[in-house]
Amino acid sequence: MRCKKPADDGDEDWVENHEKQQQVLGDKAYCIVSESYNEDTNMIVAQSSFTIDEFLDFVKIWIATQGFPVTDLVPVPIEQFSGRCSHADLVNELQNI
Repeated sequence: MRCKKPADDGDEDWVENHEKQQQVLGDKAYCIVSESYNEDTNMIVAQSSFTIDEFLDFVKIWIATQGFPVTDLVPVPIEQFSGRCSHADLVNELQNI
């Protein structure tokens, strides 16, 4: 899994946002931020590529900071959630286009 800059090297908004995130992050492995009380909480991570286990570890940290108890996260096939979660159904639909 890899997060990377869009193909358009001239995307000034992406560059500006990336520079701001790097300032917030500093030398930390990750930082959890929100702009205001009602805004989504975001996690900025220093790594640009992850194994699935590393990714799940970061997700576990984020979920715990939102006040939800987390004991374990494991990867499962999206089909396991078919018909039970509209987000999973949408992702499955989009992957099959």
